[in-house]
Amino acid sequence: AIGKNTVFYKMQVLALGSGIAGLAGGLFAQYLRYIEPYMFMPLVTFLVWIMLMLGGAGNNVGVLAGALVVELLNRGTRIAKDYLTLPVDPNNLQFILFGLLIVIILIYRPQGLIREGPMKTVARERATKWLSSQ
Repeated sequence: AIGKNTVFYKMQVLALGSGIAGLAGGLFAQYLRYIEPYMFMPLVTFLVWIMLMLGGAGNNVGVLAGALVVELLNRGTRIAKDYLTLPVDPNNLQFILFGLLIVIILIYRPQGLIREGPMKTVARERATKWLSSQ
């Protein structure tokens, strides 16, 4: 930690992240105009985790890509129930597709759709410059 108080910085990050999450929840509740217990079901948490794992947790673009794919799949199964006669409930089909998608991603691309790029730090730049001069 090179003489830095890591506990202090971790507490700051936790407080800032919690504050932003609380603000987002409050604004979302204002947008919806009401809150009911159904909104706090584990399904929402699982969908967010699927978005995160699918896109890649290493960068924000990956998370947005995962959210886009999950939301397209979510909307696509809802639209499919109107136009297709399926032998199963489309909501159950949606869960099967999400599970299959997670298994495929974890097996074939565990870093997600968009992998984390290399960190650009001063030490890395110095090492790269030193190695290229050798």
